[in-house]
Amino acid sequence: TVQGALTAETETQMTVTSGSQERVVDKTDIEQRTNSPSGMPAQGDILSRSELRDLVEFLVNLKGSEH
Repeated sequence: TVQGALTAETETQMTVTSGSQERVVDKTDIEQRTNSPSGMPAQGDILSRSELRDLVEFLVNLKGSEH
């Protein structure tokens, strides 16, 4: 199993990057491919909708504060 961001793709190979590690995979070696809609990990188990809304509100309000 290889997980990471798809950073390059040709007719025969894919380059997947995870952190500082880059891996080139031959497409003939792939049994199953699943593309995520985003490079971000799923957030559903981390924050509820209301917690996410609160976080966004907090970040928007930081724009006007002095840091």
